[in-house]
Amino acid sequence: GVLVSIALDWRAVRPPPPLRVAVREIRSHDGTLRVDPSVAGAPRDLTAAQDSLTIAFAAPTFQPDYRGRTITEYRTRLEGYETAWTEWSEATQRDFTNPPYRDLRFHVEARDLNGRVSTPAVFAFRIAPPGWLTPVAFAGYGALFFSGVLVIFRLRTAALRRRNAQLESAV
Repeated sequence: GVLVSIALDWRAVRPPPPLRVAVREIRSHDGTLRVDPSVAGAPRDLTAAQDSLTIAFAAPTFQPDYRGRTITEYRTRLEGYETAWTEWSEATQRDFTNPPYRDLRFHVEARDLNGRVSTPAVFAFRIAPPGWLTPVAFAGYGALFFSGVLVIFRLRTAALRRRNAQLESAV
């Protein structure tokens, strides 16, 4: 005969660790910015020239499918620019060209092969407006406009006074 031995392990199976996603890097297309957001004190204020960005993200997972592939999908949203999440995809970066000059928050979620969804990773940053769109510039535009109106008013008043003086001398 054949002797069969079966060993059963009755210990509880540990659930896999929670899926975590992280923003890895933020790059400007002009090459002036390359940030690792996990570093404390990473710059969060961007200039107007740095308004074309690539944001890279990742979620390390070690549970391969039957072919040995680890499939992780991501969806993202740029709060302050987009209202809805993107569709799930395997892309690990997003490009943004000319997002608005304001406070923005980049959100990314990951989903693994088993359907587990991570909590969103968030990176908050601000794109400062160019100099000609700042409140100081608008105050200057307003002062220039009112100065122009005042000059036109004074020139017109002086012309009317001269004309009035000509008419009085003719009478």
